[in-house]
Amino acid sequence: MSKSLGNVYLIKDIVEKGYDPLVYKLFSYSCHYRNKLNFTWDAIGASSKSLERLKNGYKINKEGKDEIDETTLKQYEERFHKAINDDLNMPLAMGVVWEVIRNEKKSPKFANLLLKFDTILGLNINQEKEKSTDEIPQNIIKLIEERKKAREIKDYKEADRLREEIKQNGYEIKDTKDGLEIIKI
Repeated sequence: MSKSLGNVYLIKDIVEKGYDPLVYKLFSYSCHYRNKLNFTWDAIGASSKSLERLKNGYKINKEGKDEIDETTLKQYEERFHKAINDDLNMPLAMGVVWEVIRNEKKSPKFANLLLKFDTILGLNINQEKEKSTDEIPQNIIKLIEERKKAREIKDYKEADRLREEIKQNGYEIKDTKDGLEIIKI
């Protein structure tokens, strides 16, 4: 990015696109601080999904019932701290975090370990994303409701048309397993 070329983005630009500022923080962990980081909106979108997966992984482990031995926890923690102490090797540290989340066993002990990691990462993995319709204009909310009704009666052609109209008004709808996600574009 270069100010003289006019391709500088600020955190407010990321927020205006509908992303949590923590998405950029997670994105920056994908590269060592001494190396160049290529900013793209696709990469920010991927980081947004990764942040959701991190939070979901924490939540699943918090509700898990598997028993984990202390040596496994200690090994993960040592590897994480070794990566952090190796000139802030964040990509390696995040690799350890992802290993914990991908572990087939789910346990509150893993959730506590992830919270320990988060005291360094600062990604607020234990906080739910606030869902607010305060910022969304009424006309968009009305179109979203119409689309929802069209989908309920299986009129997918109308639902697609409404999705496109919503997109032309600066918002994007993503259907997720948890409901609708509305992003300002």
